[in-house]
Amino acid sequence: MKDIPITPNSKEKTAMIKNYQTAIVTGASHGIGPFIVRALAKEGMNLVLAARSGQELEQVATAADIRATRVHVLSVPTDVTDGDARNALVTTAERTFGSVDVLVNNAGGDPQREFHHYTADDVCCGPITVRQESVARCSSSVPSAALGLVHGQWRR
Repeated sequence: MKDIPITPNSKEKTAMIKNYQTAIVTGASHGIGPFIVRALAKEGMNLVLAARSGQELEQVATAADIRATRVHVLSVPTDVTDGDARNALVTTAERTFGSVDVLVNNAGGDPQREFHHYTADDVCCGPITVRQESVARCSSSVPSAALGLVHGQWRR
């Protein structure tokens, strides 16, 4: 896990970054993940990037166009199928930035193929399951405010 550009002993910077909204983006290193990260960075959001590959995740976190936005980016290698890892991801985000305001469930990539080419194992044990489970399990790991719920109503 690497902290960019926050310095661990900088109380001023830590207080400043906690004033902005924070987004967790799962599956941030592949496919549309980096594009989602860029869009949120342009909006000025603190970012917590999650994916299994720490090296590829770090490449996204340190990309010049993302750094140019001057947002705070934290990369956390995470396997979203692991409950302890999901909880650690959310805890790290909350401790670093104060809250989680947005959750982008983007984990579970798969090569593009037509549905009739999927096997039963793909559906039961493969990328489709990772996508479905990661959405449900990651969503249950973050506070309801990040899911757009305020007092049981959807936020607008």
